[in-house]
Amino acid sequence: MNKLNKIFLGIIVILIMILFILGYNYYLIKENSRIEIEKLSQNLNEANLNLSKIEEDLNNREIDNEYQFPEMFYAKIKEITDKHILVEGLSVNDINYRGTYRLSIKDDTYIEWRGTELELEDLDIGDNIAITFTDEIIHAIFPTPLYEVKVIKLLDDSIEMNKENGSVMITE
Repeated sequence: MNKLNKIFLGIIVILIMILFILGYNYYLIKENSRIEIEKLSQNLNEANLNLSKIEEDLNNREIDNEYQFPEMFYAKIKEITDKHILVEGLSVNDINYRGTYRLSIKDDTYIEWRGTELELEDLDIGDNIAITFTDEIIHAIFPTPLYEVKVIKLLDDSIEMNKENGSVMITE
């Protein structure tokens, strides 16, 4: 074999080795990518399971709150806005209901006086009311917020019904 053939054969061997190394590296990269994709897929499945558990817990909490027993206490109205009433619990209440509360009035909050439905506008500052709610009380916030107010009953006797048109009249 002449010198030129030996060089050519050496170059071919080197090229084969380079191709083998590149092919092996490609295989390793592909295998590592497959393993990483499997790990990511497993993590995603675990995250989905955790999310499903959290969602189930939240749904169970909503059901629990929906069927929570209502609480009731008496209060005097201190301030009225379009969607809130600020009240002070009366001394006839248990000690836990003598504080200041901010009631959220929602569309499903029923306001009444002696079985007659009233509007929020029919209530006045100074009126005594009974409040029925299903919130968990957070006394650390002042005034204590109540978001799930179900019924507000006006307790004052200074209100009359207009028999002609059924409207409510407040008398002094």
